[in-house]
Formats: sequence, structure tokens, C-alpha cells
Amino acid sequence: MKNLCILILIIFAPCLTANTQAQSNSYADLTENEKADFTAGKIDEITTKISGKKYAFNSDFKLQVSKYVDAYSKRVGTNRKTGNFAEDLNLVLQRGSESAPAINQAFDKNGVARLAGLYIAMIESEFNSTILSPTGSSGLFQIDKLRAKKYGLTLKERADVEKAADLAARYLKDNQNYFAENRMKEFLAILSWNREAKKINFDINFKFMSDSENMACAVCGLTGSPTRFDRQFQTEAVKYIPKFLAAAIIGENPQNFGLGTKPLSTLGAETSQAAPDNNDVKEAIIPQELIGNNGKQKTSLEIMKAQNFAVPMDFFDLAEMNLTKELVELPLATETYVLEVGGLAADKVFTKFNFKDGATIPAAASESQRKMKELADNFNLDLNNPNDRKQIRLRLLRMINPKAKTVLEEIAQQYQAKFNRPLRVTSLDRPLDYSIDLNKVDAGSFLVKENGAIPPHCSGLAFDIAIKNLTVEEQNFIANILAEMERNGKVDGIRETGSSAAFHVFAL
Repeated sequence: MKNLCILILIIFAPCLTANTQAQSNSYADLTENEKADFTAGKIDEITTKISGKKYAFNSDFKLQVSKYVDAYSKRVGTNRKTGNFAEDLNLVLQRGSESAPAINQAFDKNGVARLAGLYIAMIESEFNSTILSPTGSSGLFQIDKLRAKKYGLTLKERADVEKAADLAARYLKDNQNYFAENRMKEFLAILSWNREAKKINFDINFKFMSDSENMACAVCGLTGSPTRFDRQFQTEAVKYIPKFLAAAIIGENPQNFGLGTKPLSTLGAETSQAAPDNNDVKEAIIPQELIGNNGKQKTSLEIMKAQNFAVPMDFFDLAEMNLTKELVELPLATETYVLEVGGLAADKVFTKFNFKDGATIPAAASESQRKMKELADNFNLDLNNPNDRKQIRLRLLRMINPKAKTVLEEIAQQYQAKFNRPLRVTSLDRPLDYSIDLNKVDAGSFLVKENGAIPPHCSGLAFDIAIKNLTVEEQNFIANILAEMERNGKVDGIRETGSSAAFHVFAL
């Protein structure tokens, strides 16, 4: 009996080793059969997340998805920064990470799966809001004029991520209701973003498909024999769901493809609508420590001024602070916090700023330009590319003093442990010229009055926690953490009110 057991182990050991190795390898290292198995398994995961169901997709359909996954995977690490739908996928997913919190919030609010919005945006524009189609569609979701008008958006508002995402979520919800009797209603609604819902309904029910195809897998029946349908279906719609699933597989499993982002559906806290009810907590209670005029912050800033702290006047100065490690860049999202910064980040050419001359472009051979070029090279970005210039600004606005980073992480860890979702942080560092621009659109921002002042966020020691998406219980929880930190001399905190209500935190 002992010999028999040994023989069985010898026979099966290679299989066990191979399976373990396949699971640990990146997608690029898998064999063709392993890639097919990987894709099939991920298709089931994606459909379950969207609709709570697995579908009987046939082998031909899965093969189509696999082809698109392969095509995406070949774009990872190419360093290509130009060309619509041809860039390095790292850039695509980085843009996706910046748009995901707004998309996720809009879809949560409308009761539609986050993945539906995220990966429609990915296949429509690859999260590039500047793309304009030959037919006039524009924005992240490539919304056409008729759809914008029907759902109450102006043509300019199509470029607004939050408003476009809300339109997309409402549109999909309407069409899920339209296909309510079909067990694939969620995916037929996704397809309707590309092909009119009435045409899809006609395709399914009246002329082209047998009852067996319709019952087993409507999407399989539609995509299996595209020549039965019109030209638009044959050239566009037939590809839509396979492309969508491939995009979702990439975006939800970035680690398998050598991408450095988080799964896009995990970015952004739940909306206040989805937050748990806390009937025992009726109102926010502001501790005495958070009421006042930030006296400790003012004292610290006066000391910094006396010590000749060099206020970052512009993004050139922030670039130098990045290179010298005076400030550290935070990731866009972690398990404990999500950053929502850089709302005014532009793609224009970088300029130097001072109060006497205003904004000027330094000479190409200047030290400022040299350091900005060094930073751009470190980021693998091109200063001549407008999109890359915006990405540089966004990354520089994600920097903070290491002391403040420690405080932020401590608060976020406690919040995540209590409420099981990441904390939304809305402001970190800023250069002075950005602060002046912010004064023009946000009356609640720190007013820059004179040369020599040190606005708190220009010090690198301040950050804000938005209140608008916090429940009363969450507000009280954070307020108590900050009050305790203030008593221990770690921070100076205040609860700001008004349209930009936030907990303002200054690390001491």
C-alpha cells in the first residue's frame, strides 16, 4: 500500500507543480492553453460581478475575448505615448485610475454595476476625454449629440467626467429595464451603448435568432453569425461585448499583466447614498480642539517663514522638491485612502511665476527646464505632449511632506478598519500660482494676499478630508481622531464649513 501511494504521488506531482506554476505566472508567461483557461475563468468572474450570473458563452465567443486580451497585453511596456488606442497600456490605466472614482460614484448612485461604466469608457476612449470621433461623439464615454440632448447634457458637459458618467449610468439603467425579461439584460444594455436597443431587440426576437440561441446566450447568438445582421453590427457591434470583457479582465487584474494600478472598480469610496444607516447618531459633534483659527498652524508657518522656507511658486519648484525628496509622491489609491486632487491641472506649457513678472516661460537651457526634463524622464513622460504635461501636474499635486504622510496614513488606516472603505483625501500640496488660480474658482480656498505668504498647502504639511460623502458617524469618528492627535501635539485640525466643507489637517 505504501508503494502504491508513492507511485500515485510520482504520477501526479508534475501536474500539481505545473498548475501551481501556471497560477503564479504573469499572463505573458502562460502557454496558449493556460491563457485560454485564464480568460475563461475571468469572464465568469466579470459577469458575476456585473449581473450575479455566469453565462454559457461558447468556445468561439471566448476565443474572441482571448484575442482582445492578447492584443491589450502586447501594449504593456511599449513606452508609446501617442496615437489613440495605441499607447502603452500603463498610460491608459493611469488615466483610468484618475477617472474611476467619479465613474464608480455615479454608477453606485444609479444602482448600475461599476464595471459597466468603467469598461465602456475604456473601450470607447481609453479614458481620454479629448478624443472626438468623426461622427461628433466626444468625452470619456463618446456621447453623441442626440444622447446628450435626451439626457439633459450640453455638448460641452460631455467632457465633464462626473456628468458624463451619470448620463451613462442612467442610460444603462433605462436599457436594463428595457431588456428586463432577458437573463442577459445587463450585457444587452452594455451593447446598447453601441447599437440602438430597439435594433438589438429586433435582432433577438423577430427575425434572425432561434429560440434556443435566445434562451441559452443571447450575446452568443448575436455575435456567432454576424453576417445575419446589418453592416453596423458586422463592423462594430459584433466586437463590443468581447472587447468590453477583455478590457474588464485587464482593468480588474492589472497585477497579472505587469500593470502598476489597482483594480479600477476598487477606487473611490462608496457614495453617501450607499453608506450604512446610523439611526442612533443624529448630528455631527465638533470637538473643541477643531474649533478656532488654526493658531498652531499659523505659528508653524511663521517659524517656517523665519527659517526662509522656499515656497514652491510654480510646478518647476515642485519638480525640484520631488527630485530632492523634500516631498514624496503618494499613490492615487490604496486600500485605506483615495486621492481626489488636481481639479485645475492643465496641459499647457510649464511656466515660472513671481509676483513682479507673473507667468513666464524660462529659457530652454535654464536649470528649471533641465530639472523638469529630468523629472519627466523619471516619469517616462514627454514634455512636448499636452496629455503628459497634465499627468506631470497631477503627479506633482499628489506630493506631501513625509511627516504629513505619516499622519494621513494613520487616520486612513483607522477609518478603513472601522468602515471597510477608503478615506477620500481632497487636497495635498500646491504651488503658489496654482493656489492663486484656485482662489478664482473656490471662495473657500486659502486666499493668497501677498508675496512672502506661505499658504498651508504650499508648505507640504497640510491635507484635507472631504466631508460631503461622509455619514454623521464617520464625521464624528474622524473628528475624534483629530482631536486626540491635536491634544498629543501631532496636528492642528479644523472642521471647515461651506461649499468645500472638509477636515483641514496640518502636521506639526
